Amino acid sequence: MCSDFLRKNITIDDRAVTLRIWDMPSQEPFRTEYVTSYRGADCCVLVYDLTDVTSFKNLENWRDEFLVHASPRDPEKFPFVLLGNKLDNEIIRAVHVKRVKEWCQSNCNMPYFEVSAKDELNLDEAFMEIAKVAILADSHRNDSTFEKEIDKYLTPSPPNHRSTPPSNCQLTPSPPNRQLTPSPPNSRLTPPPNRRSSNSDKGTRSQSLEISVEEEEENITTEGLEN
Repeated sequence: MCSDFLRKNITIDDRAVTLRIWDMPSQEPFRTEYVTSYRGADCCVLVYDLTDVTSFKNLENWRDEFLVHASPRDPEKFPFVLLGNKLDNEIIRAVHVKRVKEWCQSNCNMPYFEVSAKDELNLDEAFMEIAKVAILADSHRNDSTFEKEIDKYLTPSPPNHRSTPPSNCQLTPSPPNRQLTPSPPNSRLTPPPNRRSSNSDKGTRSQSLEISVEEEEENITTEGLEN
């Protein structure tokens, strides 16, 4: 089975956001065509089966595989969101919430939601958070690009000047009131295809985000995600 492609439209702070979701079943061998989807992603959603402890144990491998093939500019700050699927089978839960939260805390406080794709439980809340995380990360990448451009023209720091390195787990926003000059055309790394940001006649901003989803079970349904 090849990856499935879905779209979900949501609105965040008067911004129309289109989530372009690539569904990657983790049980099948890695395919070279996945690379394009991986490298265009603004966020990666890891999905495990909360009734199957083995799927939970595989999370680290899925995360590492994504980072290897996606090759993000800053792997330590790339956003991930974790979903525990099959909440409708809570009675046969095999992975306790405490264990999952501890794993998330050890991975830069990764956001976590328990959902049911079958019964469409908590899906809207989960994807709203996914969109917010992806928007923040995308904004941070833009700020970093602008800063690199402007730093070319700034006076070098004096000897023995030490700057505090950013945390490995936090997205550091641009300093307040700092004026950043936009990068010249084509100065960024190759962006994902068809990503657009525009203003509508009513003043509502529009943004398209690429989301990569790695899941354990191939029979997880996602019809409820489509508008």
